Amino acid sequence: MVSPTEIRAQVPFEVNDRTSINAYVRSVRRDGSVMVTTPVAVTIVPQNPGIFAQDGPDPRRAIAMHGSAQASGTVSVDGSINAGDVATVSIEDREYSYTVTADDTLASVRDHLIEQINQDPKVYAFAAGTFTRIRLRARVPGPAGNGIPFSGKTSTGGQILITPLNTALCCANSGLVTDDNPALAGETIIVYSTGLGLAQPRTEVTGIRYDGPITDPNSFVSSLAGGKTANVLLASMQTGQVGLYEVHLELNSGLTTDPLAQLTIAQDVYVSNIVTIPVVNPNPPAQ
Repeated sequence: MVSPTEIRAQVPFEVNDRTSINAYVRSVRRDGSVMVTTPVAVTIVPQNPGIFAQDGPDPRRAIAMHGSAQASGTVSVDGSINAGDVATVSIEDREYSYTVTADDTLASVRDHLIEQINQDPKVYAFAAGTFTRIRLRARVPGPAGNGIPFSGKTSTGGQILITPLNTALCCANSGLVTDDNPALAGETIIVYSTGLGLAQPRTEVTGIRYDGPITDPNSFVSSLAGGKTANVLLASMQTGQVGLYEVHLELNSGLTTDPLAQLTIAQDVYVSNIVTIPVVNPNPPAQ
């Protein structure tokens, strides 16, 4: 974008092999004359995330969206592969199990469990965009899907770990996170970022709208919201945008009600700007 007072441009992906560049503006006037500004040195780092926010005083309100109109939850698949281990995810009283083989990986165990869970009448499953996590989502939209309990376990002595990150599907909602429609503790929200650096698979083209697939940044993305860790479920370049990433965050279920909960994301030593979101916990933890 170019205006009389501002230029917005994308730093090319191709400059990742250096630590600084020179930036300047070259203008061609209607009479054919050319004007070139004095070059300005710009430091180049592998990543340096920033979160998009609304106009206003710092710390500004994040441009954050409710994650899903269907209640959701997460199960993490970790540990190590040990043939014969039985990994189980339960939805209410219905168990879905898979017996690990020597040829499995954590990703293949996750995918086999997803295949089993997708037989459930109330919940379906899919892989999270980062880590070997299973995302659970109610088949029906709205509050009817809230509160469906789920759990996970491994056979006695098992080395693979099946860890639910919460105990019940939560927080069906949609639209912008606002004071009148705040995020709930335990909910998944979506924030928008830039500066997450190169990702895999390498399919991006400088200056071209991104068409997919889902990417995973080369450098691990973490997040803090309301002083507690927010689980990063996805940090991908956004389809249809240039240089824009969407980050899906599952908020900690122990958050306290706070109209100005502070939120950051980070990669390595690089921490984003501080933004805020309104958070409500309808069942606050005991003090």
